[in-house]
Amino acid sequence: MDNNSKENTKVPNLDKSAEIIEGHSEYEADGREVIFDLRNVSYNYPTGPIKEGKPNLVLENINMKIFKGERVVILGPNGGGKTTLLKILDGLIRIKQGQISAFEFDLSKDINNKKKMFKFRRKVGFVFQNPDEELFSSTVYEDIIFGPLYLGLDEDEIKARAEEVIEHRALKK
Repeated sequence: MDNNSKENTKVPNLDKSAEIIEGHSEYEADGREVIFDLRNVSYNYPTGPIKEGKPNLVLENINMKIFKGERVVILGPNGGGKTTLLKILDGLIRIKQGQISAFEFDLSKDINNKKKMFKFRRKVGFVFQNPDEELFSSTVYEDIIFGPLYLGLDEDEIKARAEEVIEHRALKK
């Protein structure tokens, strides 16, 4: 890793005492573009354990900004909320409390808006840890066309992209 890479890598504070981010702006005063802005984000799984009569929060009052071009490392123990945080950033699960802005979207509100989420999905994707969860079609060709199909591309464009991948990777149908 070169020095520039180290300077652009940050480890978010997943500690409950994280500093509160006040106000949202697409750009910081220094000109850096904010792509994710989480303010007081909390989450608990509906079927999660109850502690002292309240749900046991997986994430509690998370505050962080991620800037365009940054490399971010999320560290923590098993069950510490790393995957949950990533699913929140990708709009796969709805937060219980707080606000999250990503690009021009307010994921706190837009997560149920199919049109806005369709546009959001064109910018953000999620690769699962377990490849068995990632690949779900009965053929390689069906897996290749899944993404372009759900991006709403026309059939000719989907076929062209699939053929390009197949040729580039030396695959056969």
